[in-house]
Amino acid sequence: MTLAFIADFFRWINGPWMPDDAGGFSDNVDALNGFVMFVSYFFTVLIGGLMIFFAIKFRQKDKNEVAKGITHSTPLEIAWTLPPMLIVLVIFAVGFRGYMDMSTPPRAGNAYEIRAVANKWDWNFHYPNGAVTKKLFVPSDRPTKLTLESVDVLHSLFVPAMRAKKDVVPGRFNVMWFEPDPSVVSSDDPEKYEAAYPLHCTEYCGQGHSQMNTELVVVDGSQWEAKLEEINIWNPDRLPPAELGAIVYANNCASCHSVDGAANTGPTWKDLYGKQNYAMAVGETVAVVDDNYILNSIRQPNLQKAVGFEGANMSAYGEGVIKSGDVRALIEYMKTLSVHHPNGADLDAFPDDYEGDTAIDATGATSE
Repeated sequence: MTLAFIADFFRWINGPWMPDDAGGFSDNVDALNGFVMFVSYFFTVLIGGLMIFFAIKFRQKDKNEVAKGITHSTPLEIAWTLPPMLIVLVIFAVGFRGYMDMSTPPRAGNAYEIRAVANKWDWNFHYPNGAVTKKLFVPSDRPTKLTLESVDVLHSLFVPAMRAKKDVVPGRFNVMWFEPDPSVVSSDDPEKYEAAYPLHCTEYCGQGHSQMNTELVVVDGSQWEAKLEEINIWNPDRLPPAELGAIVYANNCASCHSVDGAANTGPTWKDLYGKQNYAMAVGETVAVVDDNYILNSIRQPNLQKAVGFEGANMSAYGEGVIKSGDVRALIEYMKTLSVHHPNGADLDAFPDDYEGDTAIDATGATSE
């Protein structure tokens, strides 16, 4: 009871500046941060007060006064050495315990496992049922274990509300875990089935680093299976191809490609589709920017770089990230942006039974 009261006191010391608390490792992190803040406040007041006191008490009263000699004091040496050492040892012990907790995920089967893939400059979260989302959805009634991987450069996944952070390193897998506080959602109120919190990349990864943000969504345990089915449905609102393409663009492409002619990391999409004799960095030209060129630029983007973008390296978007239906949607959207295709989108609607997994052309015909 006493330790709980002390921990609550130190968490109170933090004030209103800490991020939202949704569980995870917040108890340990917030209490330790509050302790460090308390020590800082205490010694700032103590040392500052002593400086003022000594400045007044020992001020020069007479210009002819000679200062007395200063002698060594062993008790004083111990007094200002031992307490700081003990404080540092406490910080180390509590911090090490918290670090070991963060670094030791639950045993297999005791946590819901999700694969988190980072690339410049977005996140893709892969679930065991095959769903892929830009936001991270996790159940409220069990721990979540993330297997982290990067397809290009160094990233770092940080969820402030969980006080959880881990580097995402190319060429290796890292693991992180956390367990939400079930009280942040409610099974009794449909408006509280879900609770959303910021998720950031906190390792500088290039020009679009500041845009590499998304959300962690905690889902009430009673609604988890329904949510899994929902996020695994492709184009659930049955949007027209061009309209869906605008959403896919915003989620995946907007950080590098503009649609208004503005300069960016990659070529602008304004007036790109249908452009003839498109110059490549290797000295060749593409006769016309058509469906095949766009598909290849998504799946193998660094094989044919446009002039002026030789130094830009785009991550490849495979079928597991952008489905064939999404590619068709992007193409139809690009048509609406180009003067070279004045009729706009050719495909007005996807077939009723189409689920986005197979290639589809501008007539609506699919191929296995």
